[in-house]
Amino acid sequence: MSYQVAKASEAHTIAESLIGPCIKDVVHCMLGEKAAKRIDMVPLSNNTLSRRINVMSSNVETTIVHRVKNSPYYAIQLDASTDVANLAILLLFVHYVNEGLVQEDLLFCRPLEERTIVEDIFNLTNAYFQEKEIDWSCCLGICTDGATSMMGKYTWICSSNKKGCIKSLLDSLQHPALATKRMPEGLKEVLDNAVKMMNFIKSWPTNSRIFHVLCEEMGLSITVFNVQEQVESMIKKLQFWESCLANNQKECFSNLHDFLAEHKLQLDQCTTTNITAHLKGLCTTFREHFPAMSGDNDWIRNPFDDTTCSTQILNTEEKEKLIEISCDCELKGSFRNLSLINFWLSLRNECPLLAEIAAAVLLPFSTTYLCEKAFSSYAHLKTKYRNRLDAEPDLKLYLSPVVPDFQELCRAKQVHPSH
Repeated sequence: MSYQVAKASEAHTIAESLIGPCIKDVVHCMLGEKAAKRIDMVPLSNNTLSRRINVMSSNVETTIVHRVKNSPYYAIQLDASTDVANLAILLLFVHYVNEGLVQEDLLFCRPLEERTIVEDIFNLTNAYFQEKEIDWSCCLGICTDGATSMMGKYTWICSSNKKGCIKSLLDSLQHPALATKRMPEGLKEVLDNAVKMMNFIKSWPTNSRIFHVLCEEMGLSITVFNVQEQVESMIKKLQFWESCLANNQKECFSNLHDFLAEHKLQLDQCTTTNITAHLKGLCTTFREHFPAMSGDNDWIRNPFDDTTCSTQILNTEEKEKLIEISCDCELKGSFRNLSLINFWLSLRNECPLLAEIAAAVLLPFSTTYLCEKAFSSYAHLKTKYRNRLDAEPDLKLYLSPVVPDFQELCRAKQVHPSH
């Protein structure tokens, strides 16, 4: 029952105030008063549920840490936010390989006791990794939202991995800071209103749950290739809109076009100049954050394309292996049925070098949407009425697909004599 309460992200008091009485009524109706009295022997207090949720969360965490430590490599995404009690909370999700397939899980949800600068974020993360004996050298990528407090000068990323090279990925979602960097003041007011809407969404549990569902719908198995395609598409659209504006074609801005047509107005030169400057600034900013891909990794996306063997990053032996893969009809069937990362992981024994190169590109998170979704769930759990709650155990059970080992947990417990 404690597990189901956590999975439903409900208050711990619901078991004693609602679930228990409902069970007792049903048992009384179906089996009689004698059987119903036995329901009173089931401990359902708030403290009992909290203790059991903590134990189950610890069990799940042990399982996840064990999997991460046994994974040949992993990637993380992290983000920080402030909760209803004004605590700065750091969330960290991990991508890892388990039984040949990629899985993702919440590794921890911890408060930042003092500041939220890059050193504090690294110290908290590093302390956890040292406590759990997780090897930094197996980390292939760190994904953040690109904020200064998360990235600093990349010093913590460099110092965290002395054996290998960690690829740092800025969150590929579009943030207000990206749009406002070169935005004319005359247009910034519109975006400020959009930001207020997002803050409103995150300020109430109901709105957070709706946003959670939206993230679920958007949370496909997104790779760096998908994100880069979207970025390139956006840059070309911005350039196209700029050319349309120069040719006095307003149709691409449907709302603006309809407004001008309805009121029989013409766009003045000052507004045209502002919009053009904003579009150019966006193009420049996008390209700064997301440099054009060279195409040397196209063989990862489609190893059965003959032109991919011309890549410059593979040596002769690796190209020969790639040719063997491209001619294997059985692997073509696997390629269609598996996700891209899981296809390459299935070749770890047959083509370890190619599989490792592909994993280094595909395993890192492309966005921090998991953290965004988790903060939405966190806001639902820790409301102003539960502002003293340590939400990590509940959040871990709510978000993780890992089921606690109930048999092991029961063996470690002693039945109370009164029960």
